[in-house]
Amino acid sequence: MNNSRKGNYKLPKIKKKINPRTTEIPLGRPDIILIMLVVLLTAFGLFMLMSASNPRAIAKNDETGLFFVNRQILYIAVGGIVGFLIGVFRWTRIFIQSGLFVWGFYIVTVLGLILTPFIGDTANDTTLVRSINIGPVSIQFSEIAKFTIPLIMAWWVATYYQQFAASKAFNNWKNLKHFVKFIITPIILAAVPIGLVLFQKHKSATMILGLILFTMLIVSNLRIKWLIMGILLAAGAVFYYGTFVDDSTASSRVGHMNINVFKLDDKYEHYFDMNAQEREEEWQTYNSLLAIGSGGATGLGYGNSRQKYFYLPEPHNDFIFAVICEELGFFISLLVILAYLLLILRGFYIAANVPDKFLSLLVSGIMAHISLQVLFNLVVVTGIINTGISLPFISYGGSALVVQLCEMGIVVAVSRYVPKNISHLGDWIS
Repeated sequence: MNNSRKGNYKLPKIKKKINPRTTEIPLGRPDIILIMLVVLLTAFGLFMLMSASNPRAIAKNDETGLFFVNRQILYIAVGGIVGFLIGVFRWTRIFIQSGLFVWGFYIVTVLGLILTPFIGDTANDTTLVRSINIGPVSIQFSEIAKFTIPLIMAWWVATYYQQFAASKAFNNWKNLKHFVKFIITPIILAAVPIGLVLFQKHKSATMILGLILFTMLIVSNLRIKWLIMGILLAAGAVFYYGTFVDDSTASSRVGHMNINVFKLDDKYEHYFDMNAQEREEEWQTYNSLLAIGSGGATGLGYGNSRQKYFYLPEPHNDFIFAVICEELGFFISLLVILAYLLLILRGFYIAANVPDKFLSLLVSGIMAHISLQVLFNLVVVTGIINTGISLPFISYGGSALVVQLCEMGIVVAVSRYVPKNISHLGDWIS
């Protein structure tokens, strides 16, 4: 009699762990297309920041109007240098795959998230504590967590990949030991930072972290029945969060968020109501849509935005895309979206073709972060949801920008392991 039908199926005797560093992969040239897209978007962001942040900088008694630009240059320098070093040196793959680095990075992130409510500082005229100031440096660990979750998930799945491959073990509902080890444990590891960010009432970061986790489960070849269970759990969490969680303490950055997201008639009536500007909770949406519509096809001209003069809540950060639409018009805005689309497709192409499980999963998680961040920013600017989130590489930001540039450095480093890479950057960096 087949014992597997009785629920007595046993995994083959194999090593508990595999060392991802044991497989040698030929080292090629980095992806020049990816590098050019990141440089282009970052440079364009700095160019637009000079215009979008000018009124706010002058309000800070900076006569030059370059307060935010100067700080952004510093963030670009730090993130760019670290990202460049990550991308060009041979030891990157060995270092980021080491358990010491993965667990050390995870522990530091969790400790930072735990300490933030107690020793952190408020920012952006809100009552919420989301960052820790260390001297002149402000660290937002919720942004670091957007890299930590792909890192720990990729390491766990790649380390136990041989046992993940024994998929028959998951056909037995009674096989609780393997279910906990291969499914529950990595989800718990990712859920810890997500829960800590949720405790900070950071709605946008919580949603992105949850969707990054969901993406990692998909690309990890999770069996369909566990995937369906994950979808149901995620849907329940979104329903609860959208219905009962109130972020109204977020004050002036993005306005009040006490509108039930499931009351569509109330949520989207601002598209048709010309008196929406009179209601505080729809102030940001009204002015964002006004900026987008005012730009038309060709825009009002660089530096000629009207909504950036204290109508938009964060014209240099969350709503910088509205300023782009207003000043440069529909066609340039469409080119920006196209550049993001090419970057995302290029990143997922690298993830799909690199012959290493850990690197493939890690890049997939990184690109999921970037793509979700872009998507959420665009739907916020167009008023589909009401929260606050920055636009990658373009918005003003410290921790977010540095993390994103470092992530791109990792993707560039991984692109060197893609067989027959089509980029040509030269042998001087190898």
